[in-house]
Amino acid sequence: MKILLVSPSIPPKISGNSSDVIRLSDALSGLGHQVSAVSAGSFSKDFFKTFKPDIVHCFHAFKSREAVKKAKKLNIPSILTLTGTDYNVCLNNPDFREPTMNSIQAASALTVFNKISATEIKKRFPNFRHNLHVIGKGLPKISTQKIKIETIPQTFSLVAGIRPVKNNFFAVSAFMKLLTDFPDTTLSLYGPVLDSEYFSLIEESIEDNTKIHYCGVIPHESINEIYQKSQIILNCSHSEGENNVIFEALSIGGLVLVSDIQANRALVEDGVNGFTYAAGDVKDFQIKASKILNGDFDLVEIKKTAMEYALKRANPMEAEDYIKLYASVVHKK
Repeated sequence: MKILLVSPSIPPKISGNSSDVIRLSDALSGLGHQVSAVSAGSFSKDFFKTFKPDIVHCFHAFKSREAVKKAKKLNIPSILTLTGTDYNVCLNNPDFREPTMNSIQAASALTVFNKISATEIKKRFPNFRHNLHVIGKGLPKISTQKIKIETIPQTFSLVAGIRPVKNNFFAVSAFMKLLTDFPDTTLSLYGPVLDSEYFSLIEESIEDNTKIHYCGVIPHESINEIYQKSQIILNCSHSEGENNVIFEALSIGGLVLVSDIQANRALVEDGVNGFTYAAGDVKDFQIKASKILNGDFDLVEIKKTAMEYALKRANPMEAEDYIKLYASVVHKK
């Protein structure tokens, strides 16, 4: 089968979507299928002419809307994976709602990564019920390639695109309050700038702070070393579908401290395989981070549990599950 993957970002750019493309493309290719990937931003109908896919698999209802639209026009079946901000943000924004909904309705079938997301979507949009499928993510594909990263033992890292929904600024402000009691800690921010105005606020706030660094974009093949050298990996998001950074960090026994939103609770059980704090609550963040840094928890056991959890949760049949779905919609064509 010839499969065209369309995503808001593809390798070498690092993002949750590109991580999904790397993992799924490799798995599908390993099953003998011909796979091509293209970013939604550079997508054109020429890809249909040159690659001639049997099916188009798009990620994010709003950002990949043109690919879904063109596939339908050319009578090519399409799978649309709802990734988080499309149904959590775009469908709630009057400027994005109609094109996002049109994309969802045009797709041959919809997928999400977990049952929690499926339940939420079915509750809000009952009409999607019969066209929505849950296909869990496979084990994260993380390279062991080395890069030079300057770190000290007590380091926080936030790997996320710089934009309001990821709440990067919260990490900065909350971390600053920790420095009084933990002056030797550092915070490193990794990820592309997706909102320049928002990034300027962060730049201004950390300009004279030697303990907080924006480290720019890193290639996905180098992310493993960041996880390994970071004592605590953060997620401060307002909204998620299923965050790849959290899942990847857990899979190598990384220690995570994440906002207590529904999607993150599906991955992290507080004090068991990682830690959560009340979303947007600086005081609660400080309390939990301080306890971790003071050694109030059995971190060795928590890291071990994190790895076990990731291995158990990963879907070893992810590619096969997608192939079954692809085949079902191609057959209905």
